[in-house]
Amino acid sequence: MDGSRRWAQRILLGATLLGACSFVAARPTPSGTPRDGSVECVSYVVPGGDIALGLATLLVAAAAAADHYRDRRGNDGQAAVIAGAAAVPVASAIFGFIVLGTCNRAARKRDFAIELTDAARRSAAAGDCGPARELGARVLAADRDYHTQFFQRDAAIRACLEPAPQLS
Repeated sequence: MDGSRRWAQRILLGATLLGACSFVAARPTPSGTPRDGSVECVSYVVPGGDIALGLATLLVAAAAAADHYRDRRGNDGQAAVIAGAAAVPVASAIFGFIVLGTCNRAARKRDFAIELTDAARRSAAAGDCGPARELGARVLAADRDYHTQFFQRDAAIRACLEPAPQLS
């Protein structure tokens, strides 16, 4: 096996291993809920790195193809194999961008639910239960999990949601 073929195999192995960052790091839904209920998503740097690695791998494939053409050697498929290696980081990047889009939409909904809950808490603490109840419906529509885990468990809001005791 000549040196250039080993070089191509190392590129293939490296691109395959390094180019799966989004497959490893990006999660479709946020893992766990922090105490404050916020949602954290992986940075767009991860799929961006996958794209960069895929493009670099394609450039190496083009260089290998040009080398074969220039030397008029038989094409042993080295360039095609290297170009195929670019499929892993490109597929990982596509996956990463889709997953991060989903996570960011969930984060925006969660942030909206947090803002509404804060407003409901202020209203309930001031003794004005009407807005707290109305905001509860909006929190439920925005993020059912947050409504269950945080809105309904807030002491001030819960006092507004529970029926008043009947006087005999």
